[in-house]
Amino acid sequence: MQTSHNVSQNTNSMTQTQSVQFSGPFPGNNYSVSYTETHSYNTGGPSPHFQHQHAPMDYNSFNDFKKRVKDTAFSSAKVDLVSTVAKNSYFTSEQVKELIKESLVHSSDKISAVDILYPRTVDPTNFLVVEDAMVHMSEKEKVRDVMKGGNNVHKPIVSNDPFMQSPMDPNSFSDFKKRLSNTSFSSAKVDLIRTIAQSSWFTSNQVKELVKDGLVHSSDKTEAAEILYPRVLDKNNFLVVEDAMVHMSDKEKVRNIMKKGY
Repeated sequence: MQTSHNVSQNTNSMTQTQSVQFSGPFPGNNYSVSYTETHSYNTGGPSPHFQHQHAPMDYNSFNDFKKRVKDTAFSSAKVDLVSTVAKNSYFTSEQVKELIKESLVHSSDKISAVDILYPRTVDPTNFLVVEDAMVHMSEKEKVRDVMKGGNNVHKPIVSNDPFMQSPMDPNSFSDFKKRLSNTSFSSAKVDLIRTIAQSSWFTSNQVKELVKDGLVHSSDKTEAAEILYPRVLDKNNFLVVEDAMVHMSDKEKVRNIMKKGY
């Protein structure tokens, strides 16, 4: 393993960047993976904010990895290779989707890969796209189960400090809203919102749009507002969610949520 380590510092902050290249033998071949870790934190106060960001596997390394998984003959060996490489690598949700879709065939292998790779995902907010690599509804449900923390799967480390967060990006939000609209049952819609909210942050306007365009029933709208309020970055603007409500009683519930603080 080759490692380079750089540190830069000014009066109020320090950034540490570590680049690592890992090489190791696998049955029949050698393999190399590179990744970068960045640590940055504020040194100007007694309780510095700390941020740890992992870079996903680079384009060339990922394509090589994907090809090796695909070319591995036995199902158990494929999963073993995924597990081995994941110990020293991080991935985007799109990479996980692509790997499962193009390199794995059997349902059990796809589900195993989801279990293995979710904790190594740098953007767990977007992990729902992995559903698109699944054929059967039971496999899609497994993706959501993993995001909820089912089967004792370790979740990615996601800070709950609002000052270190960004709201869901427009593309991810659009995809989330579309999936919500395409979900058939009322209870399933609310369950999907609850699942995504565990690892995502929103603006008040996004909540307004989600409630207005993605939900029909009054009870679902108010429940969604209650679920999402703790994950809103601009709580001072949350009153705009009233505009997504039809009945005065629902508008009053929005205000009660803001009063209680949840």
